[in-house]
Amino acid sequence: MNCLIADDHWIVRKGMISIMENHFSDLHFDQAGRISEIFSTLEKKSCHLLLLDFFYTDGALKKSILKIKSISNDAKIIVMSSSITYFDYLEIKDHVDAILSKQSSQAAIINCVQKVLFEDTSYINNYHQLFFDKVDLLSSRELEIVKLIINGYGNKEMVNKLDLKENTISTLRKRAFDKLEIDNNVELINLFMQSVL
Repeated sequence: MNCLIADDHWIVRKGMISIMENHFSDLHFDQAGRISEIFSTLEKKSCHLLLLDFFYTDGALKKSILKIKSISNDAKIIVMSSSITYFDYLEIKDHVDAILSKQSSQAAIINCVQKVLFEDTSYINNYHQLFFDKVDLLSSRELEIVKLIINGYGNKEMVNKLDLKENTISTLRKRAFDKLEIDNNVELINLFMQSVL
C-alpha cells in the first residue's frame, strides 16, 4: 500500500515515516513538502493513505482538500496540525477520515492509522469537547451572526446582509453570547480563533 506523508517540515515527515515503518510494514512511503508536490505525486500514483499537514508555505489544505479528494477518491486522509480553528475544522471535517494534533503520542498516531486503514472508522483526537458542546447549542442563525461578527461586521452591516431588523440582530447576538458564556466581541473572536485540537 502506498502512503503519502506531506508536511512542510522535513523532520516531521521523517519522524512520521519512522513511526509508521515500525508498525505497518506493508506501507510504502512518498513525501511532499508543498501542496503542489501533493498534487504531482497523486497524479503519478495511487495512494491508499494520505497523512497531510494543514498548513504549507504555498497555502492551506482547506483550499485544496476537494481537489485532493477528487484525484484520490479512495484514499484515506488523516490531517495532522498543531492548530486548527473551529471554522477550519468545519471546512475539512466531511472530507477527511481523521484529524490529529501534531502533539499526539506515538500510540495515538498508530491507533489512528490502524482505525482509519483497517477498521474503516473515522478518528478524532484531543478536541475541546466543552467548546463543541457550547457551539452545538447555537441555532443556525446565531452561528451565522457569530461568523459575521468574527469577520468584522457591525449591526448595521448585518441588518443589510441578512435582511433582519437591528433589534433581532441584537437579540440573536445576546443569545449567542449567553450560550457561549462570553460578554463581548473580543472574547468571541478569541474563543473561535483558538485551536480545537
